[in-house]
Formats: sequence, structure tokens, C-alpha cells
Amino acid sequence: MPDEPESDAQRVPESDAQRVSAFLWTLYDDLDALVSLREVLFLVPTRLDQAGVDFVRALGSAWPGVKEGSAEILSTVLDPNQLPALKKYGLTGSQLDLKLLAWKRARAHADAVFKDSDDAEARGSGDPVGSVPGLGAHEPPFTRKRPRRLKTALRWVARMLSHGDTLLGSLVRAFTQLDAVKEIKETIEKTAGDISGELPADTPAQ
Repeated sequence: MPDEPESDAQRVPESDAQRVSAFLWTLYDDLDALVSLREVLFLVPTRLDQAGVDFVRALGSAWPGVKEGSAEILSTVLDPNQLPALKKYGLTGSQLDLKLLAWKRARAHADAVFKDSDDAEARGSGDPVGSVPGLGAHEPPFTRKRPRRLKTALRWVARMLSHGDTLLGSLVRAFTQLDAVKEIKETIEKTAGDISGELPADTPAQ
């Protein structure tokens, strides 16, 4: 007979380090998905210019170097010796709960907008981190489809990444090797917010 699924009572609670590492894995995946959709999201025909083309090209070139070494960073976060740093910067217990819940809510809204798509299949797939021993349970991979409602999609991308910054900002203080991740996250966040603010309602992605 197949094994019975674990109940909540049987499931071993994840450590704070595992939950933080799961957030980071998910953030890497989110950014990887957004970079893979960069032409759909950031090259809007009604406001197409050379600066936008250059931005999309530069984003695609910069991301591989940023995600390089991501598994090593996650392994460092999972190191038990790093627990004092997590506690120092509010990444344990109820403080971590609050930050994760706000981010997960915004992320769920963003992903739902991308699921509302004419694409029958996802535009590629990715695992930007790979296998990391001891990793916590990360969120489902971000939907890699062209959203029907571009303005709404970009607005929720900006919100999702803004909430992620509440966690990432604390993490960078403990792990300075995450600086490049924070910078590219902020670049995508601000660009998504700018374009969203300039678009008329319900602009379709191209």
C-alpha cells in the first residue's frame, strides 16, 4: 500500500534558516522568470525606444553573472553558524513570519496575473539554483507566460519585489554577497513600476 501522506502534526517544522533559504531560492526563480520574459514585459510597442532595447539586452547579459554561485550562497545561509546573524536582522520567529506572509501574498497575486495568459505552454523553464541539501520548501515556480494585462502584471511585479526587499534588505546586511541580487531586483522592480505607471489600463503584452 502507498504511504499515507504526512499530517501537519507529523510534519517536522522547518528551521528559520530553511525558510529563509526557501525564500531565496524562490526569489532567484522569480528573477530568472522575469528576465526570461524581459522582451514581453519591457519592450512595449507604444513606448519603444533605443534605451528600452538596450535595457532589455543589458538585463539578459547581466543576469547569468548574478545568479552564478547562488547554490553556494544558499548553503551559507543554511549553515547553523549563521543563526546569530539571522536573529540579529529579524529573520527568525514571528518577525520572519510577518515578512514572509506579506511577500507570499503579493507573489500569489503577481503569479495569478501571469497565469491569465493566451499562452498554452510556459515560455521555457528554469532552475537557476539547482540542488541544495537541506533547502526548505520553496514556493511553486513563477509562471513563465505572457500576461494578458501588462499594466496589471507589471504593477504586481513591482509590489512582489518590493515586499521581497523587506527580507532581502535584511539578508544583505548579514550576507554581503547578495548585493548584486538586491541591485538587479531593484532594477527590475523600478522598471516594472515605471512602465506600469505610464501604460493605459489593460494594455496587452505583445
